[in-house]
Amino acid sequence: MRKGRHRLLYNSKVISLGLVTLALNGCGTGEEEPSSPQDSIVEVFAQDALLKTEINDSGYIVDLSTIVLANQSDNVFRLSDVSVINSNSSCSPMSIEQQSFTINRKQAKVCDYAYAVIANNQADVNEHSSGMVRVVVSDGDMFQLPALSHVAKINEVNTTTDPDYNYEPIQISLINELSLVGTDVSNWTLSPSITQPYTKGSLVNVDVTNHLIEYIPAPGTSGIDRLMYSYIDDSAGQAYSGVIDIAVAENANQGIELLTPNAIYGLNGKTYVPLKDAINGIEIDVSPYVNSLDGDDIQLIYVKSLTAPQTSIDGANQNNLTNTKFTFKASTQNVHFVTYAVSDHKGSYQIGHISVTVLDENDIAPWVDVTDEQSNTLFYAPKTLNVAIANSYTFDESITTRVSGINYSVAGLYSDSVIEYCSQLSAELATSEELKSLVDRGWLNTALWPQNSEYLVLDRISGDIKILDISAGAYTIDITTLDNPLSDISYYPACVEKSDATDRMLVSLQLSAKLRSGTTSISVPNGKSINTTLTGYFNDGSVENDMLLFDKSLTTFVQSSQLLTQDSFGFIAHTIGNTDLYGQYNANKDPLRSNIIDIEVTTAVVTKGTLSVSSHTVPQGSTITLDGQIEYSDNSSSLVSDEASITWMIDGTEYTGPGSHNYVDDITYDGSNWTLKSSDINQGSFDISWIIDGIWSNLQTVTIVEAALVNLESIVTKDSTSHLVANEFAIGRPFYFTVMGKFTDDVLRDVTSMIEQQNWEYDSSYVNQSSTSFNQFTGHAVNRNTNDCGYGQPIKAWLNGLSICKSVIIAESYLMSLTLTPSHHTLPRGTKVDITATGTYSDGSSQTVNGLECTWTSSNTNRATVDNYGKVTTNSSSQLGDVTIMAVCPARYGTGSVSSSAIISVTGASLVSINASPGSWRMSRLETKALTAIGVYSDGTTADISNTVSWSKTSSGYDSSLTINGAQVTVGIGYTRSGSLDFVAKLNGITSDTVTLTLYNSFYVSGIDMRFTLPSRRKASQEGAKNVCDDPASAQNEDWGDGVWTQLSSSTSDRLYDTGVAKEVHDMFVNRLNDDGDPYGTYYWVWNPVNGKPNYGYKYNMSARSSLAAHKTEWNTYICGQPF
Repeated sequence: MRKGRHRLLYNSKVISLGLVTLALNGCGTGEEEPSSPQDSIVEVFAQDALLKTEINDSGYIVDLSTIVLANQSDNVFRLSDVSVINSNSSCSPMSIEQQSFTINRKQAKVCDYAYAVIANNQADVNEHSSGMVRVVVSDGDMFQLPALSHVAKINEVNTTTDPDYNYEPIQISLINELSLVGTDVSNWTLSPSITQPYTKGSLVNVDVTNHLIEYIPAPGTSGIDRLMYSYIDDSAGQAYSGVIDIAVAENANQGIELLTPNAIYGLNGKTYVPLKDAINGIEIDVSPYVNSLDGDDIQLIYVKSLTAPQTSIDGANQNNLTNTKFTFKASTQNVHFVTYAVSDHKGSYQIGHISVTVLDENDIAPWVDVTDEQSNTLFYAPKTLNVAIANSYTFDESITTRVSGINYSVAGLYSDSVIEYCSQLSAELATSEELKSLVDRGWLNTALWPQNSEYLVLDRISGDIKILDISAGAYTIDITTLDNPLSDISYYPACVEKSDATDRMLVSLQLSAKLRSGTTSISVPNGKSINTTLTGYFNDGSVENDMLLFDKSLTTFVQSSQLLTQDSFGFIAHTIGNTDLYGQYNANKDPLRSNIIDIEVTTAVVTKGTLSVSSHTVPQGSTITLDGQIEYSDNSSSLVSDEASITWMIDGTEYTGPGSHNYVDDITYDGSNWTLKSSDINQGSFDISWIIDGIWSNLQTVTIVEAALVNLESIVTKDSTSHLVANEFAIGRPFYFTVMGKFTDDVLRDVTSMIEQQNWEYDSSYVNQSSTSFNQFTGHAVNRNTNDCGYGQPIKAWLNGLSICKSVIIAESYLMSLTLTPSHHTLPRGTKVDITATGTYSDGSSQTVNGLECTWTSSNTNRATVDNYGKVTTNSSSQLGDVTIMAVCPARYGTGSVSSSAIISVTGASLVSINASPGSWRMSRLETKALTAIGVYSDGTTADISNTVSWSKTSSGYDSSLTINGAQVTVGIGYTRSGSLDFVAKLNGITSDTVTLTLYNSFYVSGIDMRFTLPSRRKASQEGAKNVCDDPASAQNEDWGDGVWTQLSSSTSDRLYDTGVAKEVHDMFVNRLNDDGDPYGTYYWVWNPVNGKPNYGYKYNMSARSSLAAHKTEWNTYICGQPF
């Protein structure tokens, strides 16, 4: 909302006026009870009052002489006490005087004060009278909030923690209740301080955040209680005072209902009370506004108005139990809010509100209506509030305006009401163009219309209602950017009555001419004409394109300096200078003028001219002189060379500077001559002319030809790689020549590319010429000799019969590049590797450069270190990962060094050797032995890798099978006796030492956990076989292995057979020949005798698991055995 314009209404058509004078309250506080009309009268009587002042740096004097009443005409009293009764610390009085006190009013606030006065002739200081003053410090006109009321009823069930409080709490939502009467307080700040002028013991809780007040009457309270609250709108610098009256009643009966809670009172059918009647007092009856639901008599027991304090119940009616009338008195124009209370004498109360608008019917504003005599159009000035009310005109709010030091209340309109208001005047809403024309002509100032104000107007194009601020000043209002009105803000109405539809009102003028781009000015040469047009725009949308034709008698033009002469088409310049020009209409009465055009009258203009050039043919980069003649409109002339500002045209296009044309490098003026410099790149022809003020000269054609070579000025040598200038180059290092030639245009140009291959003169014993870039050479033999051309190898270039020579020293070859081998290597912890640095030289040779002043570095010495000979070393604690090894060797060119790098991947320690064990051992056939392999690693650690390595036999010649399962070695039976086998372990290319297995001539059968000898070398009798098996020497000789051997029994042979090994042995030996040349056969002696045949024993069939009796002397093969 805008400052000073808040909507504090009961409904959309009820006005809310700010105080014009101080408001007085005739009902005292302190010892007096508000509901007791029989208060004693003392010599002086302190009244309650509501005062309002604007924010100001100076203090505000609270003058009690206008508030305190006395029963003596001299009204002599003194202030005996004053105190702040709300919690605002800024309210403390600055000073206290005899009949007043002064307070701070630097910010918006509401302050409540209790004061006491005593008559000057009163001896007893206890005989004082007390009152309360509320002071509102605010910049707004509106500062009173609509009065609110509630009823507090005795509750059968106590809802509080205090047993004395048995009233039902009242929850008052200020946002909701004030919004019902058109006031939005949601963005204001509620003060936490509540003033209770009547009782002190009631409970009042304030919820500032949610705008809630909770009220519980004090124990024993009955009748009327009052809460005084306040709001602050900091953004607008405004404060507001509000009251809530509460009737404390019992639930003894059905009670009293309010038929009209917020009544509006007017006198004699009017909506207001004339001021003269309010001063004398009028009687108001509240009986039409209330009703007893039980049919009980109703008595008016309380009347209160802060702004009309003399309003009261007449003394004669104070004890009348059926009285419903009171006397309203007021001495100021205002909307006075009267709070009244009624009782049925049975514990029921009700509170109602009556708003009484008091107006002075004789109050006349100084502003007047405005009439445009040309169109007979009448503009109605805003109506004062009393005029609007007296004539029942529609309005929404009162707007206070100050004219000539006097405040006036003006009827303000919302945008949704202004059309209805204008129609009541038999008028229509004025358009923005119409009201702007009144501002531009100054008519509103003359008519004293309220200034610094916003008026509602109609946008003729869109039909929308807009707001136009007339304070912007004449000819400054932009009606294309008007704001939309706010829905809850009142504005001044601008209504217009038009006498006839054919009568048009001129609302604006537009002066047009050929202007400079983007400006409101025009430049015209002296003696030239200016074509101008004055266009008139009317309020009906019609246009007169030439106001001189429309009404020449009232259309005039005004110049600030008389430089122009008016003619039928506009104006003719006759004097050099500047002037402002505008058109106006009806100059005799506050004329309407057009926009202003700034006109500059300049010197005469060019009419024609010629161009000449010093040469039509020009070499590249050369210059020619431009000249010619310029003729003016006054028949005078000048040379082109005298004119410093000329626009040059090349092939019909404006030349704007260097680079803007292919054939022209630049056109310059040195104060006396114009010079054109031709392009030093392009060749060809172009047309040139000049243009001044739109006048073109003749064309001149200029042809640019190739510049001629005059001399070979310089020759330099540069390194082909670095492109740096040098005089010495190593063998194999390419270098090239740059030859500069001077041309006829005195410009040095690079002519190297123009010198053909055969035109370079050199000694091929020392240098070679490139076959593609003829100016590039490479030395292949050292030359530091002195010659006619200098020191070194002379090389001469020829071009167009001209020559130039340059000597170049051919020096020894240099290191060009570096290669590290290996470029990538995996290096386990604890190992080393040598990196070889090979340098390649400019003569194509290469050699190892380790240690030749080369610097070796490691990017991470925690992983690997390197010495100056390229040896990379790791240790057992080296970090794993990649490390960059770099070698940097000195070189002659470029950065002065060459470098190369290799990546070393440091891994975990690598296997360097394997120790196998046992070194040698013996075992029987079919027996299994676990071998052991201990790995030794590069970092010095060891680990058992028996099951990781690959075991293999390295010896040959054994006839049986061999099983190696991991580290487990098992040898088949075989028929070869006393064989030996060699084994090694291998892993990652590492081979262990050899371990040797020597086999016994026996075999082991795990199924029965026994060892058995190979079949006997010779056959024997049963007794002989037994003797051999039992003889340790025989076992030693046969190499069966350690232990006690015995001849097999039949049962043991069966067990052997059941393992399948007996059949395997049988099949292997059955047909082989023993040492005697006999086959081993199928049968083998066992020691078992034959019962009853002492000379017979058994022989065992190893292929069929059967025994056969045989004479003990029979010779057979046998096998010995032993438990394992």
